[in-house]
Amino acid sequence: MTTIPCWALFHSKFNHRFEIWKITRTGNSFKVKEAATTDGDLISNSSQVQGFTYSVAHKCYYIAFNDYLFKIDAKGNLANYYHFNAKREVESLASYKSKIYIAMNKRAEVFDSNMAK
Repeated sequence: MTTIPCWALFHSKFNHRFEIWKITRTGNSFKVKEAATTDGDLISNSSQVQGFTYSVAHKCYYIAFNDYLFKIDAKGNLANYYHFNAKREVESLASYKSKIYIAMNKRAEVFDSNMAK
């Protein structure tokens, strides 16, 4: 049987952290395990998450809010963050090989980037 992993992001407002959960499906059964937890809310203005992805190549997570992109390491620590001054919001994120793909709103455009490790 094929095992299919995916990741889910949950914001615990009470604990002021983001929890990243790995969900693995094998056949009709699912296993859920907490993969990482951030130490803080990452952003203070109550913005909604607008993108989340896991990079297999870099072994880290990316979380996007408005025009901010946060890089979270495998243990949940903030590794880096990026700010786009494009006056446009991120609509979604994806990763493939070593690239991160960022879809922006207003004029539907997709950008790719070779993010540094």
